[in-house]
Amino acid sequence: MLNLEHIDPKKSKFVSGLENDYNEIIADESYNKSKNNRFVPYRVCDYPAPVTFGDIGEFLIQNEWIVCEFGGPEWWAESNRIGNAQVEAGRIGVRSQSREAKVLGGIRGTEAIRRQGAGIYGLTHEERVENGRIGGAKARDEGLGIHAAGVKTFETCSQGGKRGGAATRDSGKLRETSRLGGAVQGPRNKGMAWYHCYDEEGNIIRKRSKTPLPKPWVAGKGKTK
Repeated sequence: MLNLEHIDPKKSKFVSGLENDYNEIIADESYNKSKNNRFVPYRVCDYPAPVTFGDIGEFLIQNEWIVCEFGGPEWWAESNRIGNAQVEAGRIGVRSQSREAKVLGGIRGTEAIRRQGAGIYGLTHEERVENGRIGGAKARDEGLGIHAAGVKTFETCSQGGKRGGAATRDSGKLRETSRLGGAVQGPRNKGMAWYHCYDEEGNIIRKRSKTPLPKPWVAGKGKTK
């Protein structure tokens, strides 16, 4: 199928705005696909402008003007080098962005998707629910996500707590721990005396202390009014 194609890209790192008759050609739709829309700088001096693969021209390769074939090995090597450099520059730019800029970029992208009704925003509520069910069933059947072995979920943690509590209760460890705690607490309370006072409603308040407490505390346990 023949289309109106551009010899050089309409916009790239090196050229832009080439919307004119000199930059247009009637060619098969595979014309730009075969070039990957790449552009290697060239000059019109002893050789005319290269239009189709196989033309000989002067290209700027590694900062030197070299006569070679358009679409030949030298041209492709330089084309790939330029493309890879541009990709790497883009990655460096993203990595150097602040966290706020990245978050803002994500918000803008999400908002654009929402306005366009694309992605998950192009689905109805019922479709999203059904997709979720399908994904959940697949994860369960294949043992993925929360269904993977060793993954802790609310249900597994609750079940583990119940089993641990039952084991402690049945083995008598809880009683043994309580007995040991009491034995330790006994010596700590040695030499402590009781004191009491009353609040505004007449309720008794008791407290133990190794040193005498100031008023309104009174020595002894006291009696409930």
